[in-house]
Amino acid sequence: MMLYQQWQELNLPPPVNLFMLAEATPDNGLLAQLEFHRAVYRSLWRLEKQPELAGYAPYLIDMAASPAFESWFIQQADNLAFTTLNSGLTFDLVWRHLRHFTQFSDAHKNRRYFLRIGNAAMLYLYVLSITSQPQQISKLFAGGKINGLLFQHRTVALRMYCHPLFEKNAWNKGEEDGCLRWYDAMYETAFGESA
Repeated sequence: MMLYQQWQELNLPPPVNLFMLAEATPDNGLLAQLEFHRAVYRSLWRLEKQPELAGYAPYLIDMAASPAFESWFIQQADNLAFTTLNSGLTFDLVWRHLRHFTQFSDAHKNRRYFLRIGNAAMLYLYVLSITSQPQQISKLFAGGKINGLLFQHRTVALRMYCHPLFEKNAWNKGEEDGCLRWYDAMYETAFGESA
């Protein structure tokens, strides 16, 4: 319930379902802890043909269904880069939706690129780059079914919330930029800390 508690402490719009998006690396031990604590999670990459990439993949995690993992996570949160998603969609539907945003192709050069969607700083930069593109924002936020994103990476002083401006919303902290409302929550209450 740590994600819900943090969401409330930051006074963000009321959450529906909160999920965490994080990237495994050899240094952060995320994958090993997910497996050890039997968390509910799925890779956004197709790993069937290249299982060795599991240690570098982005994962969607259902924290509400993973209390043992959440205890480990609370202790490590300041050392990890992750994004919290607020969505009216179920875990399975969010997972299916986000899989479409892991790769991009360059039609002119016939190349494919990976978006490090599990790394909060990389995802933040991507979202920032499309903030004035309504179609791209609508696609990423599933036409409004993903209500908001909270990017967190303490190492680079990032704790930024954004939600799409599809419809008028009573929540008005932060500033509008393009199709999104952005709120810098870096100096608000952190996990178990006081501001």
